[in-house]
Amino acid sequence: MITPILRALFLYHLAEYQSGNATSIKIDVQNHSFRISDDGRGHAIHRTINGLPYLKLVYSHLEYPFGLDTDTPIQLHTIGISLINSLCCELVVTVYEAEKAHTKHYKDGQLDKDETRENQENFTGTTVEGKIKPTLFSDEIDLQDLEQWLKGVKSVNKQLKLIYNGKEL
Repeated sequence: MITPILRALFLYHLAEYQSGNATSIKIDVQNHSFRISDDGRGHAIHRTINGLPYLKLVYSHLEYPFGLDTDTPIQLHTIGISLINSLCCELVVTVYEAEKAHTKHYKDGQLDKDETRENQENFTGTTVEGKIKPTLFSDEIDLQDLEQWLKGVKSVNKQLKLIYNGKEL
């Protein structure tokens, strides 16, 4: 059951590649922990929808209606990420802009800490890392199954630089 969760997260990064905004995706997984990053534009950190910060919408959409006085529209593409966040005991999202890195720490699906620092790495893109609640899923990640699926993704996205657990596929 854990592998489909990782596939869903990976597909958000793949969309950034397929839209021409990223060239590489890196995915590292072990036990219930994961880290997926791309070198694309990064989430739209400064965007708002009806006054709601976009990242709040993406990672906490299941909290709808958000306690706002406005009717914030449902965003289908954010429901999956919000669901994944709710399945994680820890989730850390870092959005890299040219000069700043914005990091949001979630615990059990709720924003716990929000910080901004200088982007000394001069890296752009988004990194999502976390740990899936082991109490929900006792099975470990099937690393071979995930690798085979990633190889299939790579076979139809030939220009994508795809690194899985330290190895380029």
